[in-house]
Amino acid sequence: MKKSMYMLLFGLFLSVMSFAQNSVGLFTGLNFAGINQNGISTGEFSGLNNYTFGSAGIIYGRNLDKHWILMTGVNFARRGAESLFEKGITVFDNTYDVGAKLVHKMDYLEIPVLFLYKFNSAKNSFTPYVFAGPQFSYESSYKIDVKAHLLIDFNILRYDVDLSNNIFNRYDLSAVAGAGMSFPVKNGVVNLDARYIYGISDILDNPLLDLNLKHRNIRIGISYMYEL
Repeated sequence: MKKSMYMLLFGLFLSVMSFAQNSVGLFTGLNFAGINQNGISTGEFSGLNNYTFGSAGIIYGRNLDKHWILMTGVNFARRGAESLFEKGITVFDNTYDVGAKLVHKMDYLEIPVLFLYKFNSAKNSFTPYVFAGPQFSYESSYKIDVKAHLLIDFNILRYDVDLSNNIFNRYDLSAVAGAGMSFPVKNGVVNLDARYIYGISDILDNPLLDLNLKHRNIRIGISYMYEL
């Protein structure tokens, strides 16, 4: 059922891209990723902290009127968090954190469906805007980097997590809200914005595990939109 829904949404996105002409562009930014956890926390999901990753994508915008724009596209984003296992060691009155770090790297393909409101309808001036809407995502890979920590991090190994088992939920639904500013340039605009991505779906898909994990991301980025 979930796969059929995502295939339908992707088909609708391609259909809109084929018949509507307004603006297309590219996006890149930083993803300040975190995972909210509730329930029993054991093993690799202990002590989760935020971690910074990157994101990039293709954007499509369709003007609904002078102020409203429907924004969608396909993004690649890395989400996750880090788990720290540290112990303070004192040497000559100096304390050092010695331990291990697990960096959870979860790669997603995202399809946002956002409604953007421009406060200024003029094309040749700076324009603040706000936006909100749902985002549908599919997890393509999950890797865990194991690092040793002594003043600096040392890579030890990378573990590829098998997403085909019945533990992980590869489909994610999120709510997105944010604000930004558009700057007019020749044949288009440059957008600077920040958004909060609130994960609704649980990362795990196993009712036997008393642990709920959901994505929480703050993303800042820059995009260029070319007007067709």
